[in-house]
Amino acid sequence: DAALVEVAVVMPGDDVPVPKKHRAGSTEPGGETAAEGEIADGETADGVALCRPVVLLLHGGPHSALPGLLSPTVVSMLAEGYGVVFVNFRGSLGYGERSVNSLPGLCGRRDVEDCELALRVAVEASRNRGAGGASSASDSEALHGWGRPLTSARLGPTSAGARGQASAACGELDASRVVAWGGSHGGFLGAHLTARRGSVAAACLRNPVIDVAAMASATDIPEWCLAEGAGATMDPSQRWYSPEVAAAMHACSPLYALRKGGAPTLVGIGSKDLRVPPFNGYLLHNTLRGQGVPSRLLVYPDDSHPMASFAADVDFCVNGLAWIRHFV
Repeated sequence: DAALVEVAVVMPGDDVPVPKKHRAGSTEPGGETAAEGEIADGETADGVALCRPVVLLLHGGPHSALPGLLSPTVVSMLAEGYGVVFVNFRGSLGYGERSVNSLPGLCGRRDVEDCELALRVAVEASRNRGAGGASSASDSEALHGWGRPLTSARLGPTSAGARGQASAACGELDASRVVAWGGSHGGFLGAHLTARRGSVAAACLRNPVIDVAAMASATDIPEWCLAEGAGATMDPSQRWYSPEVAAAMHACSPLYALRKGGAPTLVGIGSKDLRVPPFNGYLLHNTLRGQGVPSRLLVYPDDSHPMASFAADVDFCVNGLAWIRHFV
């Protein structure tokens, strides 16, 4: 396949502490935790985690891209001590029409697999760096035959002395402490990943696409549902589709995968969203709660699809970081 997956990793400075591991015993932030002094897996005797949690950033579209830019949300993640992995899966912009056209009809499979692959590449590269090695094109290509070289940047005021004292393991990413963070199609991907056992430990999703078939009758872009979910086209004069197309859209939806369970998920909804109607977020929240999986719903009545107001953006970021701190 000539299309490419692009991965970039941004790590905190070595002087940023590694967050402690979540300890089982509560289901919501602020609940009771395990007994004082208990050592969790992956911690040293003094309670220091050995590897950094990972935030997997997932863009929407799906035909858009994550640029190598730092936002206040990403900077906040780094300040909390999390490694941040940017993923541009096949179908993202930047590699030509062939790459873009490789995804429609395969959403929910190809893009989800690419995100899991990108995470494996990022974790492996962090281990190489922690062992004193350097990430290179050959390192990345050894893990997959068509990938981009993994790039990284280390941020934070790190002195030579602090760097020398830091454990090599603290620069590694912990594959068991991964959080999916995304909106719209990024929320679609995050919901899929929560349904895959062992992929992510938690998720923070904004206006996620959960049921493509149902959404086709309510969204302002029904043709998107048919094209991305089933690789089909739509007569612009009619809002209908065949049972076969409906079945394909249903099969690619996270709702179908979530029958097997999920991971603790924070859901943000803009009530005025016409692109991904709010019932998608409610459906995700209620499905998880019905299975006994922790979920919290944040509703922003004055926001639409981007949830771009200052109040909504900051509130979701703060609550998302609290959610990560509690569950990973």
